[in-house]
Parts: sequence; structure tokens; C-alpha cells
Amino acid sequence: MQSLKLKVTLRSTVLLSSNAGDPNMVGTLRYIPARVLRGLFANEYIKKNSLKDAHRDERFYNWFISGDIRFTDAFILNEVTDGLLLSHPIPFSVQKEKNGTNIYDLLFEKTEEQTTSAGEYGIIREEYLRKQEIKTSLNFHHSRDREKGSAKEGLIFNYEALDPYQSFGGYITGTDEAIKEFQSIFKNGTYYLGRSRNNQYGKVFIELNSNFKDPAEMDLEDIELEDGKVSLTLLSDAIIYNDCGFSCVDIKVLEHALGCDIEKSFIKTSESEGFVSVWMTRTPSEVSFKAGSTFLIKVGDKEDLRRLYELQKKGIGERTEEGFGRFVIGLQREAKLTEKTDKKEEIKKPSEPLPDIVKEIVQNAIKGHCLMLLKADAIKLAGGTNRRGLTPSLIGRLLLILKGAESISKFRENINDLRKLAKDKLEDSRVNDKSLYDFLLDNDSVDKHLKPKEPNLEKLLSETGIQNLFEDPQFREQCHREFLETFLTLLQKEAKKK
Repeated sequence: MQSLKLKVTLRSTVLLSSNAGDPNMVGTLRYIPARVLRGLFANEYIKKNSLKDAHRDERFYNWFISGDIRFTDAFILNEVTDGLLLSHPIPFSVQKEKNGTNIYDLLFEKTEEQTTSAGEYGIIREEYLRKQEIKTSLNFHHSRDREKGSAKEGLIFNYEALDPYQSFGGYITGTDEAIKEFQSIFKNGTYYLGRSRNNQYGKVFIELNSNFKDPAEMDLEDIELEDGKVSLTLLSDAIIYNDCGFSCVDIKVLEHALGCDIEKSFIKTSESEGFVSVWMTRTPSEVSFKAGSTFLIKVGDKEDLRRLYELQKKGIGERTEEGFGRFVIGLQREAKLTEKTDKKEEIKKPSEPLPDIVKEIVQNAIKGHCLMLLKADAIKLAGGTNRRGLTPSLIGRLLLILKGAESISKFRENINDLRKLAKDKLEDSRVNDKSLYDFLLDNDSVDKHLKPKEPNLEKLLSETGIQNLFEDPQFREQCHREFLETFLTLLQKEAKKK
């Protein structure tokens, strides 16, 4: 068997949906599942070869259906001084003192102290634990009516996504011939994975044959038996079938599958299901031992240890070709663990004044942020406007006047020159306590939205020595124009609905 180390670097936000338990919330997984990688390469193969009945293609059948090529989950990579280290789920037996800093591995030691989880992902190497944070962001979208193809008014949902510029590592394994053929077909490059791939999400760069280091990779000679016992740690969810053909989380059934007695265990369970795009349906849900579950097993002799060592190359249980059932023996040892953290270099404010080019970059960034907030105010204001008698054609005419006017003052002169019928319709529509007609003519209607709402923004302007942006005539003109254009555009859109 040969293995390829796969490195996936996120070039945009990536959404790998998980059940968040809230109908208005879509959560994301903190790792890239093997089934997602398998599906990505299967789809790429179909596209490259223009396959209509992919299952009839011998190579496709062998690789992606029969399981001659296996994929593993991809976990976060940790950049350290000596290269990239692959993180794994932290074993559930590894706990942190609740109100302290001590780390305990309860698989080997006991403590009277109250403990809590040591973290989700990290690296156990020699006698230290290095936790690794996965960066995510929370965003929101309008809830979408799939039949109409438009947003549902007033309804939004939140979604969580993995932040860009993070790297994840995993494996592709198979026979020497299969891996060689795989590398001849698939090259390093840009791919897309996860949900909403057509809407700016899911862009990744995949590197085959990466050189990251994996602390879970050990030679048989490095695995030590302690009183005939050794640790077994699940690196992925494991689906184990009982004699009736159903998935279960029974320790006795797991003992039978391993051929070893289990003396001690720390387990959690999960439910695993997938989605088959060609059938447009979910696969049956399977109960499984969750990744991070850990066991202290009794090993009869070196031959038993060798058998387990060979078994970990394939995995245990069902659907191992999809990354399930991966485990490692001997990763956890009877040793005192110490948490290791990377020292972050303290960022100091430079004493010299900012160069002009930096000032320009900061100023443009602040301008963009202010315009975004201004447009948000315009949208909110338009949503609460009473549009009595206002027609889409009249609003369209106002937009044309705005776009054609050489300045905002000229726009207001042109509004004042409208015919009486148009003016009356603008007078009948209300924006808070004003008529729409007065609102469009009054400078203060926009000016009161120009002041920065964030104290940090004023502080940044002061510290960088940038003049008050809103006293700049050109920027004020731009603000007024973009505010009114956003306001009128949304008014027209709302008027067309009636």
C-alpha cells in the first residue's frame, strides 16, 4: 500500500454543513470529511472523462465504488518551527484541570480534581499537548424561497463557515499502481468543495504529496507495551456492525472486531450520514464511536501488536474507504502531559509617522467601511418608508435624474423642477416625520448618517493623522450620492412587488 499526503488550503470561506440543532442556523464541521474529498475527486474524474454512466468505467468503479483508493478525513495543520504538523481529535481521556493548567490523561492516571475537555483538535507529541484552533466566522443570509427563487421577506438564517487561509492535511491510500495512476490524472491546483460553491464559497488549493509531519505515524518498534497494555485512539468515527447487521456502540462488539479485551474506555457517540448527489438522497444514518474515543486494550504478545499495527493501515469496521474506522495504537502513553503554546510576537506601534502610501490604504479602507454602513442605513430607512401613491416609474425617473446630475445640489434643483403631479406623489409618501419630497431636498437627511457610529473609527482616524473624511467635499458628495441611490433603488424594488 502507498499513501499520498494531501494538503488542502482554503482560499475562501468554506461551509461544510453540520447539524447545529437550530432550524435557522447552519453549522460547519471543523475538519474536511473523507466523503467530501472522495466526492470532489469522483466528480472531477467524471468531468475529465465526460462520463454519463460513471459506474461502467472500470477505473472509476475500482477507485470510487469498490474502494481501491481510500480517503481519510483532513484535519487542521499546525505551523511550527520545524514544519507543518498534522493535528488530530484530542482523545476524550485527555482532560484539563477545571480551574488550573494541569493536563491529565485519565486513561492512565486518576485525579480528585474537577476536569474539563482539553480541547477539540491538537497534537500529542512526546510529553506535550499542543492545542490547535480552527478559525470560523458567523454570517447571515436572507432565507430563500426555492420556488420563487427570491428571498423570503423578513426571514434570515445564520451560517457558520471555515475562515480562509487555513490548511488541512489528510491521506489518500491505495496500491502502488492505483496511486501512480491517480497522480497522473489529478494535479495540484484549485478545486471547489462544500456548500454554496457557486456563491463565492468553497475555493481551495489542493497539493498532492505534501510533506507535513504526522505525530500519529509511528513504526512498530516505537510502540511500547506497558504491562501488556497499549492505548488505541480513534482518529475518525468508527461504524461497527453487530451480528444482526446493525451499527452499534457496544464495547463487547468492538472487542470482538479488534480481537482484544478492552480494560478501560472513554467514548462518545455520533450519528453519521451522507448524501448521494446522483440519487439526490441521504444515506441511512449510522450510529458510531466518535473520533477521539480512546481505549486501553490488553495485548497478548508482540504478534497481537503486529496484527493491530497492520489493521490500523486499513481501519476497523464499515465504510473504511470513506475514512471511517481509522485508529492509532500507542499514541497515548503513561507520561505527564504539558500544554505547549506558541509564543506570539508582541506587535508594537511604530514611533515614526505613517508613510503617505499607508495613510492612503488606511483611508480607502475606512471610506469603504463607512460607505457600507451608510448603505445599510439607507436600506433600513427605505424599508420603513410609507410609499403611498409612489410608482416604480416615478422612482426610476428619480434614479435617472440622480445618475445624470453632475452634483447632488444639481439633483435637488431638478427635483424642485418636477411637475406638480410628481411632486404631489412625493409629498404623499412619508420618510419618518418628513414627506419624501422634503427628504430628498434636505441635506440633513443624509448628513445625520455620516458621522461614524463606532468610537474606534474616530480613534483610528486620529491616531493615523487622517483628516475628518466627512469634511472632504468629494467624499461627502460620494456619500450623498450612494446613500440616495441605494435608498431609491430599494424603494423601486419594493414598489414593484405591489
